[in-house]
Amino acid sequence: MPGPAASRRRQEKSGGGGLRMAKKQKVCYSKENTPVEGFAGLQPVTVAQARSPSGKWEQGGKTMRIVDIHTHIYPDQVAQKAIAALTKGPLRPLTGCTAAEAQQAAEASGVIYSVCLPVATRAKQVEHINRFSAETNSRYSKLICFAGIFPGAADMEAQIDLAAQLKLPGIKIHPQFQGVFLDDPAMVRLVCLADAYHMPVIFHGGLDIAKPYPLYSSPWRAAHLLQMAAKQGVSKPRLIFAHMGGYALWGEVEKELVGKDVYFDTSFLAGRIPKDVIKRIILNHGAERILFGTDFPWQGVEENRDFLLSLGLSQQQNQAIFYDNAAALLHLDE
Repeated sequence: MPGPAASRRRQEKSGGGGLRMAKKQKVCYSKENTPVEGFAGLQPVTVAQARSPSGKWEQGGKTMRIVDIHTHIYPDQVAQKAIAALTKGPLRPLTGCTAAEAQQAAEASGVIYSVCLPVATRAKQVEHINRFSAETNSRYSKLICFAGIFPGAADMEAQIDLAAQLKLPGIKIHPQFQGVFLDDPAMVRLVCLADAYHMPVIFHGGLDIAKPYPLYSSPWRAAHLLQMAAKQGVSKPRLIFAHMGGYALWGEVEKELVGKDVYFDTSFLAGRIPKDVIKRIILNHGAERILFGTDFPWQGVEENRDFLLSLGLSQQQNQAIFYDNAAALLHLDE
């Protein structure tokens, strides 16, 4: 009889078993990891407007600082083409995705910084992407671009070294678009190298609406990656798993990742995850390991901020999620 790991791999490749989606864009998962239809189409839950006359967000009479840890931009010459390729079904961007448009959106929303996350889908793209990221960081005051690295590339170590020289503060990895499983040995090597450079790594987690299968980035593979990195001496890596650990696989997140020493971000969740589920994950995982994100240009600051504020977390928890955790991780106040 095949073991549970083999069964999971078959499900990841085909979408079968407990991971099968009857309607791919309208499924999330319950605590038992069984499909629950309808949440992807819900409208964001909003609370009373919290913007002060000065344009800043306030909570309990105090100014709320915000860092958006999860946004995307593209060079001007390919931005329109990139957005067209990623637009699937009802998914539509709020605006364009050039650096200038992201800067304008950040200024309008009142965030202090937007962290931009490039994805290198081929190894030969890496240096070009990272030099563009460095140039963007030098030109736009609200944008902080991470590096894009291709796991397993022959020159991966040299490219991470170049990213460090370019002063890019972190690395973005998207297994669904890069075609590399989260617990592949190349990922373990990447985590070890990033740790040596004190660079956080943010991984796409769970399904991706534009490319859901094969499932390269399941929560159980994320947990296995942590185990493998620990065996290499990396016991406290600076890892972030986006979309609350694994988009549409939150039951598996609760089983495999909640309570472990990793961060989750809140990107692309407004109206797409049951409020009781996200609140339970935040409380059980700890607000000190949650980072506010939007997935701009697919969702914006206001809808995600309002959604999180509607959960009824404490002022201290909200402050940690919206600013303090990202500031500490990226050394923003130093």
